[in-house]
Amino acid sequence: MRLKVLQAMALGKAVVTTPLGAQGLAVENGGPPVVLRTEADGVAEATANLLASKAERRALGRRARDFVARHHSWSAYGQRLDAMYSELIDHEVAVPKTVRGHPGRES
Repeated sequence: MRLKVLQAMALGKAVVTTPLGAQGLAVENGGPPVVLRTEADGVAEATANLLASKAERRALGRRARDFVARHHSWSAYGQRLDAMYSELIDHEVAVPKTVRGHPGRES
């Protein structure tokens, strides 16, 4: 289901889901720009409120689309991968050669 939530957000759709449905998507303090509700009545009410307010629905959809572009685009993944490689390279430089390879043999 999380991929469905992410897909809807990428399309700029306003999303109402449960905390489980959005699990793993919150990479900011405020979490992803979705409406989270735990009970069926809350989901129904939030959905009805969004359906009644075109402006609110569109604003939430724009925030959702921006969130996906910032955190789940190819560019965002590439930046995180680059940061991991840089960290590994920095760690590799900091570790003595005898620790990286076999004792007495440089790697």
